[in-house]
Amino acid sequence: MVGRAAELASGLTALAAVAAGTPQAMIISGEAGIGKTRLVRELASRARADGFVVATGVCSPVSGGRLPYGPVSEMLAHLVGEAPELPSLASTSTWQALGPLRMEAPGTSSDSGLAATRLYAAVVDLLLTVSGRHPTMLVVEDVHWVDQASMDLLAFTARRLRQGRVLLVLTVRPERARTRSPDRSALAELRRLPSVHGIELAALSADAVRELVRSVPDPPSDHQVARITDLAQGIPFFALHLARHDADEIPARLRGVLLSSVDEVTDDQRSLLVLLSLVGACEEPELLVRATGGSAERLGAASRDLVRRGLLSVDGSALAFRHALLREVVVADTLPSERVVAHTAAADFWLSGPAADQPHRAAQLAHHLLESGRHGAALHYALKAARHAGAIWAYEDARACYAGVERIWGLVPDAERVSGVRQITVLCEAATACRWCGRPEDALLRLQHADRLVVTELDRATVAHRRGQVLWATGDMHASLEAYRLALGALPPQADDHLRASLLAALAQGCMATGQARSATEWAAQAIAASTLTGDQRIRLHASITAAVAQAQLGDVDAAVSGLTLLLPEVRGLDDLELVLRCYGNLTFALGVGCRFEQLAEAAAEGIAAAARYGPVISLASTLISNQVNALVALGRWDEAVRVATDALADLTAEGVAGHLHASLAEVAVARGDEAEADRQLASARAFGGQNPYVAATVAITEADHHLWNHRPAEAAAVLAEALPGLRKQDDALLIMEACWRALRAEADRVETTVPLRRTGPSGARDELVGVARDAAAGTALPVCAAVLSAVEAEADRVDATDRPEQWTAVVAANAALGRRHVQAYGSLRLAVAHLRGQARSRAEVALRAAHAEAVALGAVPLIEEISTVARVGGLRLGPDAGSSARSDAHGGAASVADSLGLTPREREVLAMLMTGATNRMIARALFISERTASVHVSNILPKLGAANRTEAARIALRLNLDSLG
Repeated sequence: MVGRAAELASGLTALAAVAAGTPQAMIISGEAGIGKTRLVRELASRARADGFVVATGVCSPVSGGRLPYGPVSEMLAHLVGEAPELPSLASTSTWQALGPLRMEAPGTSSDSGLAATRLYAAVVDLLLTVSGRHPTMLVVEDVHWVDQASMDLLAFTARRLRQGRVLLVLTVRPERARTRSPDRSALAELRRLPSVHGIELAALSADAVRELVRSVPDPPSDHQVARITDLAQGIPFFALHLARHDADEIPARLRGVLLSSVDEVTDDQRSLLVLLSLVGACEEPELLVRATGGSAERLGAASRDLVRRGLLSVDGSALAFRHALLREVVVADTLPSERVVAHTAAADFWLSGPAADQPHRAAQLAHHLLESGRHGAALHYALKAARHAGAIWAYEDARACYAGVERIWGLVPDAERVSGVRQITVLCEAATACRWCGRPEDALLRLQHADRLVVTELDRATVAHRRGQVLWATGDMHASLEAYRLALGALPPQADDHLRASLLAALAQGCMATGQARSATEWAAQAIAASTLTGDQRIRLHASITAAVAQAQLGDVDAAVSGLTLLLPEVRGLDDLELVLRCYGNLTFALGVGCRFEQLAEAAAEGIAAAARYGPVISLASTLISNQVNALVALGRWDEAVRVATDALADLTAEGVAGHLHASLAEVAVARGDEAEADRQLASARAFGGQNPYVAATVAITEADHHLWNHRPAEAAAVLAEALPGLRKQDDALLIMEACWRALRAEADRVETTVPLRRTGPSGARDELVGVARDAAAGTALPVCAAVLSAVEAEADRVDATDRPEQWTAVVAANAALGRRHVQAYGSLRLAVAHLRGQARSRAEVALRAAHAEAVALGAVPLIEEISTVARVGGLRLGPDAGSSARSDAHGGAASVADSLGLTPREREVLAMLMTGATNRMIARALFISERTASVHVSNILPKLGAANRTEAARIALRLNLDSLG
């Protein structure tokens, strides 16, 4: 290695870290010819000497489209060649999931997102397996030419490899990374990972170039070395190439050097170079023979001379350009007529052999046919390539192939007859590919085009069905349901029963997900009946799961849990990952609704174990994890909840539940009083799940809590007033009641912070909120709803200070039985205040101490502050180590409020004593006045504050931040 000591040392450091058990990734970037491949080969040589298994894949600039997973498939083949025992070491499920990388037909799956995740997870599992026996170095060269499917898989692998002795090395040209190539955003993300190191190869120094040139056999003279150094501009490839030319023939421009190399070839050699520039590295000698006139002898002579002159190289059994720059020169210098001849030769060769039936060859074959003018055949293979890419979950490549189909379609007269496929079908398939690769706008545009081609009602139903699927993927669930309803309404009676059953199941699931549980139950029953007639077990199970979940939403948790538990053996027997996860996910949901949090944890663990057989990535079970996090939050195991949610969010496949997870993290942050974290998580929850009505409702309730704990009742009320109309359209009683409870708490807090003489009186909305909550509770038997209703009614009475201790005792008991610790502690706080109002100080102290102990155990800072405030007002002791952290404003602000209330200086002093719980005798002694005078001052203060008694006066004063007066 000349001039690359620092870069080589960095690579060797990464190898050492991997050998010690820490996975690493490296991105080596630099312009063409700078020496990326040379550095990688040196590192690979050192790695092999240290016992590493080394596997390489190359991203090739093949004309006519990239092979999905091409470099990864090549790398897998090398890996098995280096470690032949690997197939027997990997689990059966892992090896089956790797089918698309081994050019085998993929298995069927209804959920393509999960199927792709299984493939990605299988790659990670395989690498962990091989690295358990040998440290492993994986190399993917020329990532600037990578296909999107491979880039997605590589990015996933780099993020998921948190253990194992694996070094992943990618090489890329930086100028390509600035284009819209597939690698750009993924590489930018990878560079931010702590385990990824970047090596930027700069031009060699003049001394290094001179050393490099003098190292070749028959080195040039000093004069020639000087000229080469000047011309090479620090690029090693140029320097070595120039060194092979006679000094007198060195042109003034480097491109001229390369062109002169290509110009000095025979006709056979030029035909061979043009063909290789189109097909890439070639292992088929018969094809190369055709390029050189049909003679093996002529091919041998042409290729040997090109290899000798450094234009081509032999890699195993493949003939290829020695460097990408040489290929680019040939491409730029090739005449259109030469390209047509080469495309025709390639198309004829592959059509005459087994490649004609190999789906992974279809994209290249379509391109060669198109360029040789055979549009009808090109259309057939382009469609075949698009469908194959979709079948192996390479959706970006499928989208590009369908775009090619659309371009060719207009070139073929009577394309539907020639292809045997209706255009509306092609557009619907293309829309599905666009949906799966995250381009819903493109999908909807294709469906708009398909709408214009509708001939029958079945066409209309099919297009509407696809539109519903796309809208569901965007999170617009209500628009998706409308599309499904339109599709079902358009479906003729004699239509395919499978499509009818699918639509009914989709409607049922959509209604369930948007809180319309009664409608979900009706649609699910119809779907079960329809799928039973067709014998479609999968749709029947989907609809059955939905029906069970709807029962939980309507309050019959026992029936839901029983139904889902009975479905589990059948679901597992069908060996369908989506169904397994959906059944376990909804079982944990039902248990969560029933506040059976311990059972939920057990079911979640069982579901995660069941999903593990499909791959090692735990976020395959992201819905299970979301429900598990909810249970941990309710149980007060907040640190554990944050850890589980954060780990899940770090995984790419958790995006489907990211809104729920961020909402849970926001709930914890609000309860802990971490305002900055709460704001951040609430924003993330809106961004990831704002279109999901469940996420939106949870966010609204959590945001209201955020305002309430920060003494902003008006803001909390505004948030809930906006959210409640939408919630009331749903059948989810719990969410409706939780929102009503917060709204009533906001009203009670508002009244408490208003000077009573200036109050406008309780809002008329109070009775309406109580009525809404009672109506919601009447439609469900959920124990948690009964607990929330008791809080609703107690909070409503708190608005006019008529709430009774027995009401809050019921709230505490109900939530303690359900394991809702934070709500239990809040109820104990309110119980203490109610006892204080009735002058039952000893009972108040017991309740307040219970609230304080629970709040401290949880780390619920805002609740602790509220408890401390009540303790100060009532003169209650929380314990020897309990301190107050109540928030207060500056003395000047408190004084201005006191002035507005008409408090005299002496009355301010008395009020300050009142807030410490002092009696009239204590006030008199402290202020050197008589006890009777102290009593008069207290009597004057009460009407000015509008307080009924001294305890209420002290509480009002603290709410108005007057505690700094003393």
